[in-house]
Amino acid sequence: MARFDPRCYPCALRRALCTAEKVSDDAWLQHKVLDEAMRHLSDVESHLPPAEVIGDLLGAVHEVLGTGDPWKKQRDLWVQEMVEAYPDLKARVLADEDPLGRALLMSARSNVFANEIQSTHSIRQDLQKLGLRESDSADQKFRHDDRSDFEKRLESSKRLVFIHDTAPEVAADLVLIDQFRQKNPQLEMTHLVKRSPLALHDVGDLLAESGPLEALGNVLSIGNRLGVSADEWEPEVAEAMESADLIVLKGASHLQTLESDKWPAFGLFRAKCPVTASSYHCSIGDLIFIRF
Repeated sequence: MARFDPRCYPCALRRALCTAEKVSDDAWLQHKVLDEAMRHLSDVESHLPPAEVIGDLLGAVHEVLGTGDPWKKQRDLWVQEMVEAYPDLKARVLADEDPLGRALLMSARSNVFANEIQSTHSIRQDLQKLGLRESDSADQKFRHDDRSDFEKRLESSKRLVFIHDTAPEVAADLVLIDQFRQKNPQLEMTHLVKRSPLALHDVGDLLAESGPLEALGNVLSIGNRLGVSADEWEPEVAEAMESADLIVLKGASHLQTLESDKWPAFGLFRAKCPVTASSYHCSIGDLIFIRF
């Protein structure tokens, strides 16, 4: 499991600064944010996972900025674009000779939004690998792939919990979940989503009854962290997790922070930084589907 190491410090400070830049170009305010970030990081315990440290750091940054949702404009733009792409994502999967395999790759590639400090151009380059246009070179395989184990469990599962990561990737996640249902029509689904304004995570009304996307099961909120913490779960979330036969953890932050190996969980994500890449013996940008 990844731990907060020296390579995490520059990234943490960059994420703090980028958050400040979403609010103001005032150099004084940006210095104040970085001062607070450095004070916060000076007391960090190195055994903690990066997601926990950075989540707490960004919470402190939000307090300094005095605004609840600095990433709202960017998040809403990406959500709109991915919602509009949803029919094409679904059609691309259904046209593939291996629909489940294609849906897994597309969901993992969409995890690029977890690295909110990437430029728009960089994110779009990554999204070309979804293969929605004939000229695009689509992903063909995972760097690590535990799909065979997953499919065996999927066939006999009654309840599946899907822990979503950022809001823009929910559209691709739904295409994947639909394929789970194709493999196991009796599967009971629970979506666990973030309501946190940290980065691009707030799903908001995306899966509400009147929202732009239709949930494929019950929708529950899991708090405001970047990762997950059982200590913060409401009783219905704890019940869903404890009764699940299968759990999909979208995003590396969830693998970093879910305590214990008792969960029947699989991680699905894009490696976004050197620490994650070294932890999973892969390169930045590689796609991972791995047993927890």
